[in-house]
Amino acid sequence: MLSEIVFAKGMTFLSIALGEKDLNDAKLDVYYAVLKEMSDESFEKSIERVAKTRKFKGLPTPAEILEHDTTRDVLFADVDKEAKAMYDKFYAECGAMLEFCTANRDTIPSDREFFRNCNYAELKTKHGDKAYTKKELYVLNALGGGDWLIDIKNYENSAVVVAKIAAEIQRAIEIKYLATNSIESKRVKKMIGAA
Repeated sequence: MLSEIVFAKGMTFLSIALGEKDLNDAKLDVYYAVLKEMSDESFEKSIERVAKTRKFKGLPTPAEILEHDTTRDVLFADVDKEAKAMYDKFYAECGAMLEFCTANRDTIPSDREFFRNCNYAELKTKHGDKAYTKKELYVLNALGGGDWLIDIKNYENSAVVVAKIAAEIQRAIEIKYLATNSIESKRVKKMIGAA
């Protein structure tokens, strides 16, 4: 639970950093009511992150502060659901691509070559939201690209594949939010989008 002293120091810091002139008791009471479930450490890190990334003058909303909570529990809360959704999308995409290969056998003699040479990032431009997100492209690339995608239907246990996807998502999150400014961290941030 967020201590009132840490909260007061953090809000004072934010008001000075972001040029907030109207920091009154009523406003502080509302902010504390919403943020009091945060730990002192996660609140301090969120405040620091908000101060570094906020582009507008004035205090952020409590929701914006919560969005910057980078504690492990928050960061990894939806990894399993996200991994399952990615698996379903990859599996469906593999099926659609194999059907396309079969229908165009005269121009696509090798399914594996087609999968290997497909520019998955370009699909976003051609097909919009139906194509891959930056995070999906990162995971696909990390797992082996087209060579891995064509083999997704050969796995007997989908839980194994979902676990591999989840591990890559966690790795990307750790690098993006928990790592220092290493070269790998910068590469991942570029691939899946900066926070």
